[in-house]
Amino acid sequence: QIEELEELDFKDIEFTGGKAIHNKEVNRIQIIFDDIPSEEVRNILKHSGFKWSRYEKAWQRLFNKNTIYATNRAIEEIQKIS
Repeated sequence: QIEELEELDFKDIEFTGGKAIHNKEVNRIQIIFDDIPSEEVRNILKHSGFKWSRYEKAWQRLFNKNTIYATNRAIEEIQKIS
């Protein structure tokens, strides 16, 4: 499984009002917003499995294949409502 994770590639995504990054130090995909996201956006993130980290000041989820898919889908939904 470790080798499989090393082979996964996630390109950082910039979108209106924020960005999604792969933070390799904590092995998480993090979504960072310029401002506090609306309740609707927060609900999308929660339903996609993201949790708010006060320490990292980011919405994040453990890095794996499913997280890459969930990140892309969540950002598409967020952009539709923005």
